[in-house]
Amino acid sequence: MNSENKINLFRKYVEECSKRNLIVGQGNPCSDILFIGCEPSDNVCDQITFYNHLLNDNTLISASNFWDYRDKRGEGWTWNKYQKIINSVFPQRDHKVIGKLDFEECAFTTEMNNEYGKHTKEVNKDSIPSKINLLRESLFIQSFHVVVLGCYKYIRNVGVGEERQIDYTFNVHFVEEKKVGNRKIWIHLSNDTNNPKLVIHTSTQLSGAISNEYLNAIGETIREFISKLS
Repeated sequence: MNSENKINLFRKYVEECSKRNLIVGQGNPCSDILFIGCEPSDNVCDQITFYNHLLNDNTLISASNFWDYRDKRGEGWTWNKYQKIINSVFPQRDHKVIGKLDFEECAFTTEMNNEYGKHTKEVNKDSIPSKINLLRESLFIQSFHVVVLGCYKYIRNVGVGEERQIDYTFNVHFVEEKKVGNRKIWIHLSNDTNNPKLVIHTSTQLSGAISNEYLNAIGETIREFISKLS
């Protein structure tokens, strides 16, 4: 899918987020990789206004309008984990700004929960069903060939039919469990042969004490999948 079509899908996604008062996310909307985390640590209520301003601007829109290079923070920070995964997916990639987080060149990120907070167990989670519905309905979200669900229990496969939330939301089926150290990743592939898709569900949220071995295993799985697409 070309960038112009992807931006048009992104425009519709932003409109739906605005209608439902849900977090949009950030990063490169024209990329093939989507990270979905638990919730933001800080308030991002101005995202919708920001994106509407960009998308309604008459000037030429490029993917780089939607992200910026960001300073590195503590080892436990979620975005640091995303950076390590992207480094594993694209080990030969040139970093544009040394010492900065630049994974958003290669991925888009959003959150499953609309409420922000430093600690997941203390955050209201009432918005999650609405976000899951949006993920399933959005052609923008469904256009990503790789989805990393770094939000553990916020979306799950239990029971049958629609209760298998991952399968139902992304039109995939479970194929493999990988154990890395004391953690697991669950691998799902598309049911539609015309729309190849890899969905990785992690057994933990991607913050705090996550080993490099675990993050590299996610990255290597993505790299192998992308190489087959090529």
